[in-house]
Amino acid sequence: DCHGADNEGSAAIGPHGSARKYMLKGTRQYWPFSSSGKLFSLNDISGRDKADPPYNGLNSSWSTELFCLNCHDSFPSSDKTTWKNRAHEKHSGRDYTPFGSAKHNVYCIACHSAVPHGNRRSRLIVYMSEPAPYTYRTGGNNYSAVIGFTKASTPANYSEANCYSTISGCSSNHPNAGGYDP
Repeated sequence: DCHGADNEGSAAIGPHGSARKYMLKGTRQYWPFSSSGKLFSLNDISGRDKADPPYNGLNSSWSTELFCLNCHDSFPSSDKTTWKNRAHEKHSGRDYTPFGSAKHNVYCIACHSAVPHGNRRSRLIVYMSEPAPYTYRTGGNNYSAVIGFTKASTPANYSEANCYSTISGCSSNHPNAGGYDP
């Protein structure tokens, strides 16, 4: 469903003949970075850059490049205030401090697996205690923020209690409610 040749109708079927990194197929073929090499974030979608330098900067290409959009329509209305997935809507501050004191845009990999293969949780949620390549790590820093997660009955039923995090910028909104998925 996710991987294949650049042109599925060509003689080379499957990964053979793909020029794309990770052999992703569909009209949008980038994850977790855009073609410019920046991590995708909720800030890209909202258009609000909340990060401290050198981590700031938005991906204006999210709507044409973000791989998730090939199958999932959970992103906001044109006014960017009404999200189909309430978990994304709840991150109104859209900034967090995963390490040190510099604020970062809320990168998708703060909650979602950088590499989905072998991920054992619904919604590709990744816990910060998991190893790379599931968590995104660079320069000795782990960008993941989630400690506990419980899947809601529908995308519209998420609340702060569905996630638990101790990361600055998240912990005040996501206290430990217990009962999380292993």
